Amino acid sequence: MQFCGEGVTLNDRGENVRLENLVAHLKSKPSIRQELHRLKAQLVPGEIVRSIWVIHQPPSGLGMDILATGEQVGSPTLLEFVRENQPLLGCGGHIRESPHQPGGRWLNRVGNTVWIQPGQVDQKLYYPRVKLAEGATVQGCWHSVSGGAWP
Repeated sequence: MQFCGEGVTLNDRGENVRLENLVAHLKSKPSIRQELHRLKAQLVPGEIVRSIWVIHQPPSGLGMDILATGEQVGSPTLLEFVRENQPLLGCGGHIRESPHQPGGRWLNRVGNTVWIQPGQVDQKLYYPRVKLAEGATVQGCWHSVSGGAWP
């Protein structure tokens, strides 16, 4: 469902260009799965377990994709990719209210992968801090507003 009216994109000069058909334009783009695998292909073998992925869309089912209405809208494709590839750390956003909803979380794990989403519900600055240790491990995470800490 389209909520934003007609679509626009940017040309090579950074100027807005109206799209005659937003749905057709979006369908012409690579899927999330294709983009994730294209990015992974740029890594050397074994590098993904030391990598940090910053992706706007949250994975599904981690408590980071819950709208104020309670609907969960995360990406099953991203969750599957994280399960299969186990990057060191993932960071996301998009559903800013999610960590503050019933069942919401600012931090979760998918196997060895730590995934964080700081959220944002007011004018305070919400941010996570992450301490990385030798050997490509996440030693700890802290949240600026909730005061939450891991491990």
